[in-house]
Amino acid sequence: MEHFDIEDAFRRTTVPNLKLRTDVHKFRSSGSDSYYKIRLWLDNVSSVTAFFPSITLSDLTGIQFGWATDRLPFVTSDQRG
Repeated sequence: MEHFDIEDAFRRTTVPNLKLRTDVHKFRSSGSDSYYKIRLWLDNVSSVTAFFPSITLSDLTGIQFGWATDRLPFVTSDQRG
């Protein structure tokens, strides 16, 4: 490769391709209440390293977060639907 080809290759910026993956599992019901385990994660399906990936959740009125025994976060809601 010529020197300018190498410089051009370093100047190109590629963006990682992140996919949001979900898993929703109903694990308990008690009367009219149902409890779900919702897992969210980002999967990098590209060959480019993703620095500081994150997920932002909003509009969570009535939602409570905590940690399950398997050290994964859990979410509960006090809203009745």
